[in-house]
Amino acid sequence: MRLDKYVTYAGISRSAAVSAIKSGRVAVDSIIAKNPAEKLSDTALVTLDGEAVDGSEFVYLLMNKPSGYVCEKNRPDSVFALVPEKYSRRPLSVCGRLDKDTEGFLLLSDDGDFVHRIISPIKHLPKVYLARLQNAVTDSDIKAFENGLQIDGGDVCRPAKLEIAGDAVLVTITEGMYHQIKRMFHATGNEVLYLKRVKTGGLSLPETLKTGEILRLSENETARIFR
Repeated sequence: MRLDKYVTYAGISRSAAVSAIKSGRVAVDSIIAKNPAEKLSDTALVTLDGEAVDGSEFVYLLMNKPSGYVCEKNRPDSVFALVPEKYSRRPLSVCGRLDKDTEGFLLLSDDGDFVHRIISPIKHLPKVYLARLQNAVTDSDIKAFENGLQIDGGDVCRPAKLEIAGDAVLVTITEGMYHQIKRMFHATGNEVLYLKRVKTGGLSLPETLKTGEILRLSENETARIFR
């Protein structure tokens, strides 16, 4: 691969990569590179401003999102502010937003096809949430979720699964309408006090991943999502 193409994996344009190389900011195997057209070996170590450039075409990140952060960019309270610098130059997108006060499983990637597969409404990818509620759920609530709730007198949700889990409940939905979980419980006369997404498709949020931390997913882990 040409050096200038490789440097774009740092999340910059081709022209910016060429400029960085010509100004001496790029090194190959610890030697300053000056030729944007230089061909790289498979084992070459490329750095930009002293930081190693990740040559992977795409990255797939799993964040344990903390409460108080939004999924929009260019805000001080953005989840993107939590992304490590080595990934922050990439054009990452959120794969299925979470509300500001909702925690848990949040995917970010620069692979547009992957993002589309996650958020596409026709895929019906199951997502599991843990919720703590103002009131205990009843058998009629469970049945109502199974049958498909009408929320706010308008939208009708796809059938959902509601399970009691100790002092909380687990909710599995296959769509992602605005504030859907909160609106579903509100329709049954209940209110959500705490909400955390714990699973998407076949991949669960690792218990070892602390709040605010990010894990880079392997190919096997990303594949599990769609199983």
